[in-house]
Amino acid sequence: MQSPDVLDFQQVQQQLCRELRDAMPDSQLIDSRRLQVYQELLRNNVNTFIDTCYPISQRLLGESVWADLAEAFFAHSRCDSPFYYDISLAFREYLDATAHPILAQYPWLRELLHVEWMELHVDLAEFDWPAPHMVDLDESAAYQLSVPVWVLAYQWPVYQWTREITLEQIGEPDPSCILVWRSREHHLQQIQVSPIAAFLIEQMSGSASCRVADMVNTLQQAVPQLELAQIEQMVEQVFVLLQQYELLCIVTN
Repeated sequence: MQSPDVLDFQQVQQQLCRELRDAMPDSQLIDSRRLQVYQELLRNNVNTFIDTCYPISQRLLGESVWADLAEAFFAHSRCDSPFYYDISLAFREYLDATAHPILAQYPWLRELLHVEWMELHVDLAEFDWPAPHMVDLDESAAYQLSVPVWVLAYQWPVYQWTREITLEQIGEPDPSCILVWRSREHHLQQIQVSPIAAFLIEQMSGSASCRVADMVNTLQQAVPQLELAQIEQMVEQVFVLLQQYELLCIVTN
């Protein structure tokens, strides 16, 4: 059982947190002017993390709407990490978890927030590129992806949007799949791929190794209506695509 002193200290911490979240705090713990200084510092830090991660979303929604979203997040979310990476993710998850009306007002916003956060996620992913290599396709060889890749599916072409886009330029939904990775030069790379290619690459991402025949069998089970020759051609095209960007390597052990 916790001692009364520890319990009291935790209660003070919780009360201070509530006062910091309050837009109009009336502190019983410290001088209100000092509380407001600390509160402003925290708000500015949190807002900076969010603004940096979601510049396109912020521009499209406008400063006033964006400020209201940031204030709601600061006041009501329960983010338990101080790292800017986690805070930006918590902001997106907060809007999702609360089913914020802004997501219904702008049906593309959820996907735009996701693709903007993915840029940060891919940039911070920890991995090393192998030495430059060329891979010949061999039916008997076992392959794996050289580096982490991400297969994403969107209803809106949000991955094509830049900071220059306006609300008037947003058209209709255009479903697509994209493959995302980080280049040797630490640049975000993304290409559009077919749903079949997205499915196969996703299977490879979840496997330590695979052979061409494995992918053929996997695709046969997923789309049995296709002819074997079609399936083999599709699988070969995916392997060639990965080979082209050095995303494929042979398992050596």
